[in-house]
Amino acid sequence: RAVAAAPAVVVPGAPSLRGLFEDVAREAAGPLGLDPAGIAERLFAREAAASTVIAPGVAVPHLVLKGRTGSFVAVLAKIEGGADFSEAAADGGAGDCGDADAPPERVRTAVFLFASEDKRGEHLRALAMVAQTIMAPSFSARWEKARTPQQLRDIFLLARRTRG
Repeated sequence: RAVAAAPAVVVPGAPSLRGLFEDVAREAAGPLGLDPAGIAERLFAREAAASTVIAPGVAVPHLVLKGRTGSFVAVLAKIEGGADFSEAAADGGAGDCGDADAPPERVRTAVFLFASEDKRGEHLRALAMVAQTIMAPSFSARWEKARTPQQLRDIFLLARRTRG
């Protein structure tokens, strides 16, 4: 249900990480009833504390919304030129994120998850669904071909997954 209702964006070019988080925060703010600037700042702080990159080119930034109930929102983002998620570590002082001479891995697929504390189970199921979907051999090719928000959602909605 969360993916079917998820805002999905195709981000042109190669935005800064802060710019990407601000764009996504604007998409999530309405359904969450929160201030976009606060969401963006929390995303950046979360990324600075620990990377949310889960596979080459894929990140799952996520926030637990303390003090709220009944909230679960996903936002799908295809970043055409990729975003450098190591910007947060460099800016936030989270330490070394690998070989300083190696170019950073650019994230082209980002699935943002926002969940209140009472929705932790849904949050964990969504993380598992994202992981299973991106590991499919056809994922990268399908993601690259997707041009519309509905095509992005369909990649996750129509993916074959095992359910346990």
